Amino acid sequence: MSIDTYLVEGSTPFSRSRLWDLNRNYYMEKGISAWSSGDVPHESTSNSLMGKTYAKLILGYLRDAKINAVSKEPIYIVELGAGHGRLAFQILSHLKSLSKTDTDLPPFVYVLSDIIPENLDFFDAHPYFKEYLEEGVLDTCLFDALDSETLALRHSGKTIRKGEAKSGIIAIANYFFDSIPSDLFRIKAGTFSPCAVSIRSKADPSVSTNEEILKGIEIDIEESEPEIHFFKERVFNSMLSDYSGVLKDTYLFFPTLGIRCIERLRALSDSRLFLLTTDKGYSSLADLEGTAVPDPSIHGSFSFSVNFHALHNYCRRTGGRVYAPSFDNYHLELSCLLFAGDGNATGGMDTAFKSSVEDFGPTDFNILKKASYRLAAALSMEEILSLIRLSAYDPGYFREIYPRVNELSKRISKNDRKRLAASLLKVWEMYFPLGEEFDLAFESAGLMYALGYFEKALVFFALSEAENGLRPDVFYNRVLCHYQLRQDDKFLEVLKEAKGYFPDYKNFEALSKLDLNAE
Repeated sequence: MSIDTYLVEGSTPFSRSRLWDLNRNYYMEKGISAWSSGDVPHESTSNSLMGKTYAKLILGYLRDAKINAVSKEPIYIVELGAGHGRLAFQILSHLKSLSKTDTDLPPFVYVLSDIIPENLDFFDAHPYFKEYLEEGVLDTCLFDALDSETLALRHSGKTIRKGEAKSGIIAIANYFFDSIPSDLFRIKAGTFSPCAVSIRSKADPSVSTNEEILKGIEIDIEESEPEIHFFKERVFNSMLSDYSGVLKDTYLFFPTLGIRCIERLRALSDSRLFLLTTDKGYSSLADLEGTAVPDPSIHGSFSFSVNFHALHNYCRRTGGRVYAPSFDNYHLELSCLLFAGDGNATGGMDTAFKSSVEDFGPTDFNILKKASYRLAAALSMEEILSLIRLSAYDPGYFREIYPRVNELSKRISKNDRKRLAASLLKVWEMYFPLGEEFDLAFESAGLMYALGYFEKALVFFALSEAENGLRPDVFYNRVLCHYQLRQDDKFLEVLKEAKGYFPDYKNFEALSKLDLNAE
């Protein structure tokens, strides 16, 4: 450790370390801005294709639940640590589209859960959630993965207690297990030793924010004496014993608090739990061997890799079924854990997992996406439009590839012109604003204008104003649209309005000189 650092905490058992409080308090301090600022990356697992994949898996489960029919109560889809809400919007949007031909599906309620009341307030007030809240298919609740035992829904007023989610729970743990407390063990020569951690930081903890402390954090891992019965849960001790029998020399994360959260969700649903989870981590024993002393990945907050092998093992030991890819997915894992009892139909789930994960899934597209950024200058419009379609019209992907799209739009074929315009509309359908700097509506309007779709450009300029307020450059472009459409009265009306709001904006003078009689 560096000598020019401050002691944050002395040696403490890993899962009880202040490290986790720093992470938790970081999100408390930042709220939605943790994601809108770009400090915490989220687009690898919160994007339209991921939303569509989860929607297909959920739909497969709902189709099976229709056959199994254990209750007429709704199935609760609980997103754990929903954070920004973008994934929920994309899942709900795709579910609505994909289920149009299904009849008599079991009712469901999507529950956005979080530990931060202000995040729930953001969801409740977001205009893009208004329709779902009014229809009763969306609700919000405070839920803490560490100790919550009920779901107190804020809109319906219903509190779900042990055994009361009779039709089951679909839990979504998306980039969730990597940020909640975990135990750490050193396994060597057939024994496992619990680890403790001491924390120092380049920031003085007495005067610094959680974010500042985390930016300069340094940790030191220490081993304790080996223990045979570390946990109160026999199944956990048995799993650890098995690890010590097959792993030779490694540091091993054990998702104690994550599994206990799963157990409480199972209790709420009388063991009818279907868990969807995506995170960076490892699912094979080979990948767990030889792991060095762990270091947190700092990105505003911090995270560690998840031991998916342990999650899968726990599921199987308790009679559940694991859906996991049969191939190496470069440590971005997408798994489904089904705790549903014996004799239940799973055909819908089997088909959904094969088609949307096993055959080709979000982790595959992430690899193609990175390659497309690297090779963007060589991509044709036809190739880019195909990739946008493959992304399920993801706004985040469009934002990154936009410079090349804008460049190619200046020399575009008639067919590509139509496809690009149609793609822009579909990208907008998947957009959930968080207040980021990139103005998707404005850039889409500019492309529509360049393509000659002036009416559509006006719609996007209006959307930009609705999200970001009045701006002189938006007014300027709106006036130009009315000029191109030969809408002289609107041209003069909007130009007058623009000058009233922004009298010092010099570009308006050039518009005043345009010849309205020109052909």
